[in-house]
Amino acid sequence: MSPRTSLALWGEALRAKFHGEGPAWGRAEFDKLLGDYDGVSDVPCNLFTEELIAAYPDAKVVLQTRDVEPWLRSMDNTAGAINRWRSWETVAAWDPSLAGPFVRFRDLVCPIAFRTIRDFSSPQTPARQAFADHYAHVRSVVPKDRLLEYKVQDGWGPLCAFLGEEVPDEPMPHVNDAEQFVFAHALMWWLAFGKMVGKVSLMVGVPAVGVAAAVWWRRAR
Repeated sequence: MSPRTSLALWGEALRAKFHGEGPAWGRAEFDKLLGDYDGVSDVPCNLFTEELIAAYPDAKVVLQTRDVEPWLRSMDNTAGAINRWRSWETVAAWDPSLAGPFVRFRDLVCPIAFRTIRDFSSPQTPARQAFADHYAHVRSVVPKDRLLEYKVQDGWGPLCAFLGEEVPDEPMPHVNDAEQFVFAHALMWWLAFGKMVGKVSLMVGVPAVGVAAAVWWRRAR
């Protein structure tokens, strides 16, 4: 399934649950997205905790616990950082394949998941309360025998015991890298920017677009 298709389906599920647009999702609908997978994580999956445990009654839930302050710093250096690029809306309008769907999905999911799109560093950020509410909600809806509260620093042992799997003979992976996250979104931004410059140059001429793009870039980022 392509990222664009996945975003469209998750958007449909989010609008149904949080905006009352269409019927609530159940097993048949989630299978369209998740039928070929053994597990899911992160946003937007964690916004459907009760729906997913009802749809997949044999599934187990791992609640990764961490302190709010490191989480806020991590979010501010990743999602907050890229979302503060003021030019997203402009370049996204010229890229219907990647940046356009990304911005539309961001504007839908971030206010639901974090109650903010850009603010993760101020003392009054609403993301702080969203963090606490998420943990309280998961603990209230997941049956105790299906829930593991887990810190990644605990290693493979508790996780594998909970899932009934053998402990791998390799270190715990570390793939949630802030620099890679920002780089991937910067690449998306540049692709959209290139499409914008290319399309506008056909209308008004390449030299004029080159000068205007250079000035606009300095102001936008």
